[in-house]
Amino acid sequence: MDHKKRLGYLIKKMNIVMDKHFNETLASTDLTKSQAELLLFLHRNSDKQMTQKDIETYYHISNPTVTGLINRLEAKGYVERVISSDDARKRIIVETKKAKNLHSFLKQGSIEFNELLLSCLTKDEQKQLTDLLWRVLENMEGEGKC
Repeated sequence: MDHKKRLGYLIKKMNIVMDKHFNETLASTDLTKSQAELLLFLHRNSDKQMTQKDIETYYHISNPTVTGLINRLEAKGYVERVISSDDARKRIIVETKKAKNLHSFLKQGSIEFNELLLSCLTKDEQKQLTDLLWRVLENMEGEGKC
């Protein structure tokens, strides 16, 4: 089968192009796409005490990967590790004022990118594509129990 017709190839290629675009947009902030996504996640969940484990679970990534992301964001002054008020053994990951000041830029960039991504499709096609991709994702997360 032609590699261009394989869904896995297409999804991987889309991910590479999206990462490149995001990283170029974020260059002035000294953030990567992964770091910006983590900051947006923390902002969306600022009403909760988010631990490193919560981040690992949500993104389906390993402990060392999350540790690296948090370490780099902490070194840049975007997040802090604080002791949980509920359990002194837990460290909560919180965004700093520097991260909060960047939130509107990150959110707007995400909205504009989504619009660019879907701009070649009609509203019906956009909905259909989104619905189909969610269905495929749920199928894969459920180990093929579509």
